[in-house]
Amino acid sequence: MPNKLLASDTLRISQLSSASIAYQDYLWMFADSTKKLEVAEVLNKEFSSYRSFTQELSEIDHTDFLWVKFVLTNDILRDTFIYLNLDNNKKATVYQLENRIIKSNGDFGIHLRKDDWPNDLSPGYYPIHLRSGSTQTILSVRTQDALYTDSEYKRLLPLPYLLTSNEFQSRMIEVERTNKGLHRFWYIFLGIFAFLFLFTVVQFLQHKEISFFYYSLYILFVFLFYSDYAERFDGFEFFFTYFDLPCCLFDLTSYLIMLIYPIFMEKFLDLKKNTPRFYKFFILQYPIIIVVFLVHLSMYLTDYRPELQTQLYYNFRTFMSLPYLVNIFIIALLYRNRMGLFIVLGSLSLALGSIIAIIAQRYDVHSIVYTQCGVLIECFFFSSILGYRQKMIQDEKANTQALLIDQLKKNNDLTNQLNNNLKVEVDKKTLIITEQTEAKLRAEYKEKLATLESQSLRSRMNPHFIFNCLNSIDNFVLNNQALEASEYLTKFSKLMRNTLDYSKRSSITLDEELKNLGLYVQMEQLRFNKKLDFKILNNQNADLSTLTIPPLTLQPFVENAIWHGIMHSAHPGELIVSIDQEADHYLVAIDDNGIGRERAGQIKSLSATKNKSYGMKITAERLKLNESRGSSSHSIEVIDKTDELGLAIGTKVILRIPLMIKEIKR
Repeated sequence: MPNKLLASDTLRISQLSSASIAYQDYLWMFADSTKKLEVAEVLNKEFSSYRSFTQELSEIDHTDFLWVKFVLTNDILRDTFIYLNLDNNKKATVYQLENRIIKSNGDFGIHLRKDDWPNDLSPGYYPIHLRSGSTQTILSVRTQDALYTDSEYKRLLPLPYLLTSNEFQSRMIEVERTNKGLHRFWYIFLGIFAFLFLFTVVQFLQHKEISFFYYSLYILFVFLFYSDYAERFDGFEFFFTYFDLPCCLFDLTSYLIMLIYPIFMEKFLDLKKNTPRFYKFFILQYPIIIVVFLVHLSMYLTDYRPELQTQLYYNFRTFMSLPYLVNIFIIALLYRNRMGLFIVLGSLSLALGSIIAIIAQRYDVHSIVYTQCGVLIECFFFSSILGYRQKMIQDEKANTQALLIDQLKKNNDLTNQLNNNLKVEVDKKTLIITEQTEAKLRAEYKEKLATLESQSLRSRMNPHFIFNCLNSIDNFVLNNQALEASEYLTKFSKLMRNTLDYSKRSSITLDEELKNLGLYVQMEQLRFNKKLDFKILNNQNADLSTLTIPPLTLQPFVENAIWHGIMHSAHPGELIVSIDQEADHYLVAIDDNGIGRERAGQIKSLSATKNKSYGMKITAERLKLNESRGSSSHSIEVIDKTDELGLAIGTKVILRIPLMIKEIKR
């Protein structure tokens, strides 16, 4: 067809008010497969009429640049503005020519940033200024458009149309009235999901509950899905508008929602543990969703048949509705409790909202609001059940703590009762002794009472330490870490058994003392998340199995270094126990890199609980008691370590203990 316009092909401004005008009769089309032609070159190309071009559209690559050409004549007696719209195009460029000379040009389209809009009211309308009596050739090139519709999966050409200034103003007023309420709804809707996302993230960080993690991911992807939808179809400005993101983000995000949603349900209901047979059926959907997602992504990256991509997305979403409803039905049968009820109600709310939206989309352009209402109701049920789940965990922890505290009180009462009974028995025996044996009996009594008191004190492991160990075991059980809980419980039981066994003996080997001390430190290391490094150094390779020491002598000093020195330090803790031997004594040094005694005292003075620790004082008295029995003298030296600036870098305690060799039986 010759590239020549007849007089009848010119569109006059006076014709625009006619409702019967057929714009396609005045349009000429050209497809640039090179995507490099300039305006002057395009003008020399052969254009086809709009109607014939539409028939040839199946032979044109969807990535070609499409040029639209028509001629406008201002046949009214004043200058005027005409507004051009090329349907919901993403971005296009318009050139106004007089006598083949470009007079002005500019971009327009729904994905322009607001600063780049061609007018103050809408990015989709380009203003064309026409002087009275002038004739202009209008060229528009579409460079970033999809030529498809989601409903019919056919390649189509959107039909351009023109509006006068009055018609444009009237339309913008109507659009503004509609968008005002719509945008207010979007702000509220997206604000709710932003809050839910932040709330669930905080809950996950506090409680390390895996279902909170997957629920926060689900909320995030729903937020991104609807944010993209609001900007793409309702002109809502958030953040996608300011980035040239892929058009398929809307579809790809939906796949992630379809994947994360069942994973959340699986983790929350613990299907693997509670219903293993249903779990095997339930997880079959994961690889299906992932494979289809990867296929769609590869099609997008290779630009393979975009109309087929859209068809794949909608067909797969419809296909997944069946297993979704089947899973909900099975969960309703298996979980007849509050958690199962809320999961089913939330899921059905989402399904019902989606079904209503599908039915209403033929009559209401904003039918997605029904899906949004279903999602909000679903989130209400899911948030409620997550809160209920958290309350159950807190109640269980509180009950466990109450039982432990009650048991500790009973143990203390029993210990006091035994001590009182023992004192009464000793008092009765004291009354019947004679004057000749009084001094000897009193000495024996004093020694026996001191021994019993020493045994009693040694048997009292720090209640806070026992409580922390049991609470750690409880956390392992709650988090389904059975192996870690079993290992930790084994070590804790061995430590308690050793403590009870050693409390019946007046002395043990230094090797036994250090091994038991190692068990104690392993228990404490869990509270520091492996932040504490513990070493035992035998500097002179002494035979530790032949050296004896009163049981649990070193533990109070190590406990003091951990709780009051290392625990408050910002850097990883380091605790070293070293053994050296002299002529008639051996030295045990306990060296830590904590905050020092002065800073520890300041922190303790500011603490709400100012309970005193008597462990080190009792140990000193026990060593003094051994000295009174005839042992050599002992000493305890505490050294405050400082750096070159005089700042505290830790504490070192040196125990000088008399050398007592255990006889090895042959």
